[in-house]
Amino acid sequence: MADVKTIVKQMKDAGMSYPDILSNLKELGIANAEEQLGKIAKELDGDEKPARKEPRHEREVKTERNEREKQSADEGETEDASPRRKGTEEKMDKIIALLKSLHELNSKILESNRDILTKLERRQSHNDGSSSSGKGGELF
Repeated sequence: MADVKTIVKQMKDAGMSYPDILSNLKELGIANAEEQLGKIAKELDGDEKPARKEPRHEREVKTERNEREKQSADEGETEDASPRRKGTEEKMDKIIALLKSLHELNSKILESNRDILTKLERRQSHNDGSSSSGKGGELF
């Protein structure tokens, strides 16, 4: 319960409401989350001194500031990721070009194999018709 109390206290200090804290406790799989939160809330609300408790608008300002800082950090990562993304796109373009070349090469090989097969079939049918030796048509 001491660990749960610490968790609840940290969430409360971060400005979370009790319904949000309860939801988080349930997600964490805390047994009897509602009951434990009720007991801890009574302890925390009784222990808190008015001078220590931040007014709601100050918590909102801090939350907004944290969100702006996080967003700025995310934008910074996006700028850093741009050269990596460009390099990745260039590599993908090269891979696509290589795959297209490979496809063309395979198509030419297939066409050559078809030509060879057609020639061999013609040769075999020609040998079968004119062959009197009874061996059948030899391909080579």
